[in-house]
Amino acid sequence: MKATDLRIGNSFMWNNEFVIINMIRGNDVGIYDENKALISTVLDNIKPIPLTEDWLIRFGFKEKHLFESVSEWRIDEHKIQCDGEIFIWMGYKDGVQLYFVHQLQNLYFALTGSELEAKHKEG
Repeated sequence: MKATDLRIGNSFMWNNEFVIINMIRGNDVGIYDENKALISTVLDNIKPIPLTEDWLIRFGFKEKHLFESVSEWRIDEHKIQCDGEIFIWMGYKDGVQLYFVHQLQNLYFALTGSELEAKHKEG
């Protein structure tokens, strides 16, 4: 992962704890831990969080079943199709596959100018 993949406010894991990026400076990142303490670490120490349907729920997406194993998740006019493991942001010719929570946060911000924040943190 590169620092250019990150934005302040992105969700990650650090030492098996949910953290939020607060500062990015080269290969150093500042993170808030669950107690809101600011910690400085290197980029290699944080790990991306795999995108799951649970995360879509935390972000406020609503589910609609399309087929036996395919669901569509919506927030406002934006939608993601999911077969349980593969998440595709719809609205482009072939869609955009998402693998991690921070990718969803970044894409949503790029398209709407608004932060996509979890209703409650990873537990």
